[in-house]
Amino acid sequence: VRQLAASLAERHVYFKDVFLGVLPREQLEAMAADGYNFWAVVDFASGPEPGGSADYSIRMALLETPETYIPINKFSHGTSRRYKMYFVSGFFSIESAINNYILGHEPSMEGSLVVPQLLRWNLTHNTPPVLMPDMESQPYSIWSCAFPKAQYDFNAFYAAAGPMLGLLMCLSLVFPLAMLIRGMVEEKESKLREVLSIMGLRPHVLQASWVATYFVVFVVISLLMVLVTGTTFLSTTSWSLLAAYFLVFSLSELAFGVMVSSFFSRAKVSAIVGPLAHFAFMMPRYTFYKTAPSQAIGGKLAVSLLAPSAFTFGMDTIAAYEGAGAGLQWSGVWSDPLPVAACMLMMMLDTLLYFLLAAYFDKVIPNEYGATLPWWFPLDPRPWALDMKDLHMRYPNGVVAVHKLSLQMRSGQITALLGHNGAGKSTTVAMMTGLVMPTSGDAFIGGASIVEDTRNARQSLGICPQQNVLIGHLSVQEHLVLLAAIKGIKGHAQCLAAAEEMRAMVGLSPADAPAMATTLSGGMKRKLQMGMALIGGSKVVLADEPTSGDEADLLSDNIAIMSGGRLCALGPPLALKEQHGHGYTLAVTLTPGSSAAADPTAATDLCMGLKQGDGVTGVGKAGAGGAGGLLGLQQAVQRLESVVVVLVPGAYRARQAATEVTFCLPFAASGLFPRLFQHLEAHQQALGIAHYGVSMPTLEEVFLNVTAAAATPAPR
Repeated sequence: VRQLAASLAERHVYFKDVFLGVLPREQLEAMAADGYNFWAVVDFASGPEPGGSADYSIRMALLETPETYIPINKFSHGTSRRYKMYFVSGFFSIESAINNYILGHEPSMEGSLVVPQLLRWNLTHNTPPVLMPDMESQPYSIWSCAFPKAQYDFNAFYAAAGPMLGLLMCLSLVFPLAMLIRGMVEEKESKLREVLSIMGLRPHVLQASWVATYFVVFVVISLLMVLVTGTTFLSTTSWSLLAAYFLVFSLSELAFGVMVSSFFSRAKVSAIVGPLAHFAFMMPRYTFYKTAPSQAIGGKLAVSLLAPSAFTFGMDTIAAYEGAGAGLQWSGVWSDPLPVAACMLMMMLDTLLYFLLAAYFDKVIPNEYGATLPWWFPLDPRPWALDMKDLHMRYPNGVVAVHKLSLQMRSGQITALLGHNGAGKSTTVAMMTGLVMPTSGDAFIGGASIVEDTRNARQSLGICPQQNVLIGHLSVQEHLVLLAAIKGIKGHAQCLAAAEEMRAMVGLSPADAPAMATTLSGGMKRKLQMGMALIGGSKVVLADEPTSGDEADLLSDNIAIMSGGRLCALGPPLALKEQHGHGYTLAVTLTPGSSAAADPTAATDLCMGLKQGDGVTGVGKAGAGGAGGLLGLQQAVQRLESVVVVLVPGAYRARQAATEVTFCLPFAASGLFPRLFQHLEAHQQALGIAHYGVSMPTLEEVFLNVTAAAATPAPR
């Protein structure tokens, strides 16, 4: 090899400028791995010997010479001119120089692109080439010609639109995708989703309803796409393959829409950003636009985690088959370096991934309404901040204050514990704080047992007792600094900073910081007591009647009702109202001396007309009576009741106080309320109505109903 190098240096003027040296193969490979740019590497397996033989390979950069890993490119039409790269890259120059040395010839300066006349004649007449004796003495030279190609039909459509077909097809679902995202975000923006959740509807059920609805829409669109493309520019591709491919893409688009909706709380913004995000998920595919089909397969699969990019990869392959005149069939879905089947599998994986991410983001991204969970909540072995397991308290006198109470409270949520005097609330709080030990059972605060690990359990616990427990000779700031140090905040400066932050959080002004506890008003003492419970990053805060008591309905995520030491009801406020309330309340105030009371015949005719028009039977005429007075008022009430029970089956009159009449309307009949309200508005004067209103049952009513049911002995 060194003799060859010396010979080439003597014969070729510029050889010394490009010659690096004779190096071992391992060293060359290590240099290439480190990023060294070689023009060419000649790798000798044997030889070279002048006048003898040699076995060698010429290695050049990938983009310097034509690709040779595909014997026949089924997607290529016509004669490629890339073979000329062998000339312009210097490949033939190196080969010619080495071969002349081996054959013992002098370097040739002949033009390499000219095919010898004798060889051209033999090619034309389809006969084997003949090497004439006088050519053996000529210096070795290189010549080349393009390999013959089979005939083909030129498709102008695919020549122009083929590379962009995947992009255009991917955008076909942008409009329904935007409508899906906007619809889901509108439910959050209008509080509808939160209200339905409070009433007991699980969030995944609501999302599933959107997915089911738009799945039908996307299926219809996919089938129309199959019909249109299969009869026009994808006519040779299998229709069933197209249908399967579009349906898989539709599923991934559904999951993508659900995932994107979890990031937004404004419908108009989501409808704009959603399609832009879809377009952004498609663009990474075109970073591989200039790569060969067999290159960067790992990178292409990684980019296919973005469903629009995966769809575009596969759609471009389908278009290439169609442009070649063959069309893709099921038998060929695994035949390419990045198969169409792999793109379908990646879209299926994307669908599952996007649904999981949607569920995760929906719980951790802050929203205007509802509570969020910490980002690490899937890794939390105990998702409950407070977990009570069969807490039981029996006093020495035999009285059972709490009977096997099991209750879980989640981080980031407020749970209110309601009950009358003697219901067991105070005993439950005492057991949760470790003030008294339960007879049996246990409670876990942040995973620490209140029975076996009381100290660690209390470290993450804050309590705001019913009666303020303050130190009279300490100021507001000193109270907060003291509790910060007790809770484990290190350093006086850090404790001061935490105290200042908590003082502002609970609504105490800077002027209140140096004030002694004895000089504070009742409300300010309550704020200070709450700040002492919250400071130090308390994971669980127990507040015993922190304010007036009306806040439970407004602030609580869940409400637990106790009676007789037992848990009687648990759930969101609206769900409890629906389960334990008697229905919506319709309160109507009648006008004394109204036309309904003065003219009983007219009002009776109104009721009968309603009966006949609505096809409802069983409404009788009210008896005639004198105008005005108590009798006339009762007749007006009876007529009003007839109208209400006809329009809302199941409704009944609950009570009457003078001219105010209260009806109970069943929850299940809420769809009939518009008809009732329209009728009351249209016949307000005839029915003698001054005004009316509808309301949900109050939490107090629910509490009374639950405790009354718990106090009623079960029938034997």
